[in-house]
Amino acid sequence: MNLKTKSSLAAAILLIALFGSGLLVQDYLIQTSLKRSIAEQQSAMVAGIADEVDQRVRINLDALSRVASSMDHALLEDANALNAYLAVQQGSLALFDALIVVSPALKVLGDMPALPGRAGTDVSSLPHLRKVIDTGKPVISAPFKGRVTGSPMVAMSVPISDPDGTLSGILTGSLDLLAPRFLGSLSQRAYGQRGHFIITTQDRLTLVGGENRTPLEIYLPAGTSPVFDQALAGWEGTGIGVMNNGETKLMSFRTLGTTGWILGAIMPADEAFAAVADSRRTAILLLFASSILVGLLVWLAMRMALGRLIALRDDIVRARTHPADSNRADYGYDEIGDVAASFFNVFDDLARSQKESHERADELQSILDACPIGIAITQDGRITRLNPAFELIFGFSEDTLSGETLERVHDDADDYRETQERVRSGIRTGKTLTMERQFTRQCGERFWARAYVRQLDPEDVAKGIVMLVEDISERRANEERIRFLAEHDSLTGLPNRLLFNDRLTMAMAGARRRRGRLALMFLDVDRFKNINDSLGHHVGDQVLVQIARRIKSVLRETDTVGRPGGDEFALLLPEIASEDDAAHVAAKVLACLAEPCVVSDRQLAVTASIGIALYPDDGGDAETLSANADAAMYHSKDEGRNNYAFFRTEMNERVLERMQLENALRNALREEQFELHYQPQVDSANQSIVGFEALVRWHHPQQGMISPARFIPVAEETGLIVQLGDWVLNEACRQNLAWQAAGLPPIPVAVNISPLQFRQSEFAATVARVLAHTGLPPECLELELTEGVMMDAAERNIETLRRLRALGVKLSIDDFGTGYSSLAYLKRLPIDTLKIDQAFVRDVVDDTDDAAIITTIIGLANNMRLRVVAEGVENESQMRFLIAGGCGFQQGYLFSRPLPGAEFESFWRRRLSNAVNAD
Repeated sequence: MNLKTKSSLAAAILLIALFGSGLLVQDYLIQTSLKRSIAEQQSAMVAGIADEVDQRVRINLDALSRVASSMDHALLEDANALNAYLAVQQGSLALFDALIVVSPALKVLGDMPALPGRAGTDVSSLPHLRKVIDTGKPVISAPFKGRVTGSPMVAMSVPISDPDGTLSGILTGSLDLLAPRFLGSLSQRAYGQRGHFIITTQDRLTLVGGENRTPLEIYLPAGTSPVFDQALAGWEGTGIGVMNNGETKLMSFRTLGTTGWILGAIMPADEAFAAVADSRRTAILLLFASSILVGLLVWLAMRMALGRLIALRDDIVRARTHPADSNRADYGYDEIGDVAASFFNVFDDLARSQKESHERADELQSILDACPIGIAITQDGRITRLNPAFELIFGFSEDTLSGETLERVHDDADDYRETQERVRSGIRTGKTLTMERQFTRQCGERFWARAYVRQLDPEDVAKGIVMLVEDISERRANEERIRFLAEHDSLTGLPNRLLFNDRLTMAMAGARRRRGRLALMFLDVDRFKNINDSLGHHVGDQVLVQIARRIKSVLRETDTVGRPGGDEFALLLPEIASEDDAAHVAAKVLACLAEPCVVSDRQLAVTASIGIALYPDDGGDAETLSANADAAMYHSKDEGRNNYAFFRTEMNERVLERMQLENALRNALREEQFELHYQPQVDSANQSIVGFEALVRWHHPQQGMISPARFIPVAEETGLIVQLGDWVLNEACRQNLAWQAAGLPPIPVAVNISPLQFRQSEFAATVARVLAHTGLPPECLELELTEGVMMDAAERNIETLRRLRALGVKLSIDDFGTGYSSLAYLKRLPIDTLKIDQAFVRDVVDDTDDAAIITTIIGLANNMRLRVVAEGVENESQMRFLIAGGCGFQQGYLFSRPLPGAEFESFWRRRLSNAVNAD
């Protein structure tokens, strides 16, 4: 055969093979796609019918349950009333063929339609009724043959319960399985020409079946159809099965959720896949026709094109062996002519090209030597070339590594083999493989580098591989640092809110997969703001660092502690067996915090409140679980702090109530819903009023008077106490001056100052501004501060007290004796008055300890030349004890309860009038 014939034959065979392969592949894909589509359609149809049957069963059960829920014990005791009631419910229970009411002793109480002699019958032999007694839940019986109709029947039974949950009876409804309103429509439904639907029980009993099967007979014995056996074992889907008669069928099965029955659709495979066979026949015919046509066309094309190409071949042979004898004939201006002209130009350019190649090689070598990126060239896995940058990066010379493998720059042989496998698979397609990994320098130091690897010539793998290596150690270190800062708290190094929530989400997913439990704890440091405000943020930061370190020390390695912000910490226990595990960890955390924190030679007592929420009990997602742990933490605070509390549903109600109270408090400040009540302070000697204390009250438009015990803690936690305190200060000064202008004596009004209000940097300036605005003389204002604030040795607080004293304002320590006092600090404070807390006064007559404390406080105040005021004086015995002990001033219900402004003015004027008359 000449070139034309061979080329034509080869091209024809190649094209036919190509077309044939394409058609075969297409035929295979079409068959696969069609079969899959047919199987999916049948599976979807079975799923829809299964849902329909389940829905019908649920409707029947719901109807029974509704009727049962309206039946009571009295109705069950009256057979006539019971049968009448069942007759009335005939519309609700029209789905059933018969209704029976059974007592807990499994005796028939009533039925519909009524059958003579059925009342009182013992039905304890029926398993489904005994199951209702055992479980207290609705039960569907196994199918059975009706004694009257002979049709397959099923009974549905639901419990009848008293209001206290006691079982008082069972309501049972029976229905014909093949009735049109139940499964009868399915038994008559056609499926293709030879297909049919089936419903069987787990015991293989036929409920609905094609192929003339009798209801309640065995559908297929075990081993007859593996696909059907799999469906009984719980498998759902579509598969090909061979029946006992040898016929291949497409079978889809689904288990009914309400009854456990097996629903199936069965169709002969040849009918199901008829479209696939038609598609294959068409593809074969197309392949045969296209093969004949392609062969003919290729032969004609080769005949026209190869004449001049053969002549060109002869010229090329002569030019290669005897360049001077080449005639370089004119081959025209088409593609063959272009090829001929281009080929002969090679001989003219060869010398010049060779020279330029040498020059370019020299230039490339210079570039390699100057390149700052390390370059290595390997052949058959061994190094043939290195540039200076590679030597500098790794510390090896080219002489050392020449002929060696790159195993020298890896940790070990396993690491090298893993990298080589990755390189081989990455550059197989001729692409450049980019990877970041750690290598090893000659000195043993590991470092991060980015490597670019590719074949020198994808068409000739024997030329070897080139690898470019860039040292990225510094960049990776910066990235790791940035990532750490983005995911961790900069103060404690603990995971921040973002990272902690990510770990929580992952832990919940893991617990969900293994059906396990986890605990989420929110920890809030009690009264941490006092540390920040009094000692400074730098001290507070050190306390947080120590707390973080202690918490980590008592947790497992698998646990996580994070700091979402402020003085809050979050703890994640991903694997717990019970609530006791979480309680044990919470107790350990509280115990580790019991030891005082030492910062700058100060011992600071720190406690915490912990809220605990458990997954999945208290929330199925991270947001809900976090909210519930937060609610539990606030509950722990409300219960006295330094404790832990598990989440309970009612806590959300308390959180909501607190939020509503906070919102109402903000609105009250805007709308000025507050008022002041005043309680007098009397001279122990003559019972004259020598001062009075202003006490804030909240009169809500809808709720009436709200106790300060409710809204003052909320105001302190939210910071609203500052705004409220400023209002109280203004109003008390204004009212005192108004009374003086109305002729009442100029005596001081005492105003309680919250710690947060006092720690405001401009508090002294605020007091001066109020005095200037109202015009009240400074000596007519007394500021009461708690013992804790007064004993705080911070120089800023002492300076504020001195500035207040410089204004002429009186200062007193409220509730003295309940906190911690230091005489060294007390003598530094510019105070005027000590107020004895009412807790000591209440039992002073009967309790010798309280009497001793009061006597000591009075003696201390007298020795320091301070006024002393006893609060909470309620009876004559207390008053006489205080007078005998030398207490100069008293305050309490014995003299007057706190009164609104108008009532207090009237009370004051009456006391003045009585004093004048007495004189």
